[in-house]
Amino acid sequence: MDDPDPRQKELLLVDDNRGDARLLAECLRTLPFPYYLSIVTDGDSTLAFLQHQVPYTQAPTPDLILLDIHPLKRSGWEVLEWLRTQPALAPIPIVMWGGRIAPFDEHERERLHPTECLTKPETFEGYQRLAELIAKLLILQRDFDFAQAAVLAVDDAVSPFACDANDRRRSCAPGDTG
Repeated sequence: MDDPDPRQKELLLVDDNRGDARLLAECLRTLPFPYYLSIVTDGDSTLAFLQHQVPYTQAPTPDLILLDIHPLKRSGWEVLEWLRTQPALAPIPIVMWGGRIAPFDEHERERLHPTECLTKPETFEGYQRLAELIAKLLILQRDFDFAQAAVLAVDDAVSPFACDANDRRRSCAPGDTG
């Protein structure tokens, strides 16, 4: 799965669970292209990041957002709803994920149409498959308008949707083990 676009991909992970963030960051090291991973831990910080507000004035515009359904302060659904009203940000693929899915979440999924809706993986292999899905979405992004897309078919290995307060950033290239 080679991506002929050599540009570094910008990824934004929104999650308040340090363990989930750490596992995903580890698995993303297998991406077949250079990337930069920004991590924020709550919905309010996500909005500040995307609007380049202090302390995120130099934040990159993400190529893909992995958004926890239930982060601290503001729900992922509220963030997604706001994103859909922003013409410059609306086309960004949004992968919503959560440890549990309530009927309200199913309703919001139908209303807001994220690119993918997943339950959080329970195994390291599940996180590896999530990293593969992210790679596929980023490669497809060049040729496809996600703002017009219906939910894509989800890899069977990743369950379909039926960090402390300090933000962390990590830049990785393929094969980076550091």
